[in-house]
Amino acid sequence: MTINHQAFSQDGYFIHQFEHLTFLKKINDVCETLCREEFPNSFISLAEYHQRNISAKEHDEFQYKVYKKINDLNLHRQFVEDNIDFFIAMFGPDIDLQTNTYLRIARPGSKLDNIGMHRDTYYGNSAFEVSLPLPLIDQQAGCGLNIVPKSHLFTEHKVKQVNRADVEKGTDKNEMGFLYAPKKTLGLDEKQLKSISLFFGFGISFSLINGQMSMNQI
Repeated sequence: MTINHQAFSQDGYFIHQFEHLTFLKKINDVCETLCREEFPNSFISLAEYHQRNISAKEHDEFQYKVYKKINDLNLHRQFVEDNIDFFIAMFGPDIDLQTNTYLRIARPGSKLDNIGMHRDTYYGNSAFEVSLPLPLIDQQAGCGLNIVPKSHLFTEHKVKQVNRADVEKGTDKNEMGFLYAPKKTLGLDEKQLKSISLFFGFGISFSLINGQMSMNQI
């Protein structure tokens, strides 16, 4: 198993193609099944979910329903077990996996579907942890995760805490990883952002001290 440790140490992230996709496909199947149940007369594919004419409240409720189903089935844990060689090569034999996986259904032009530019270490995570977003569809150019390369090396930056009107502490949306009092990194130039668009079966691993934000992804 080859891990691009050089890219990870230099840029703060690297992209990997996974070999065993059985349980990632099952997560995809769960999403599609719930979409067909929710939108029986209009659902075509996950890539066209954003065309559903639903309110923000309906979207949040549906996303939570999918999030709960995926975690009840422990499909992300089974994905890790299937690809254990990758994770051992990355972390060694002692692996601590997050109890629940997060789900992001971020629609084009829907700002509140994202959590904004942030560092996970702002919220108690360790710089020794790694995040691994996995798209459930082939992402078109300009969609996916926006990341600031080499931002894990930043030593000086200013942050400002703000409040999100659509998220309250302890709510379903907060449970899914949406922040009720996010800390915004100041002074970042949008030119520093790099959009990472991935095909199904690829994942991007990045340090939690890296600056990143989701954008138009599922």
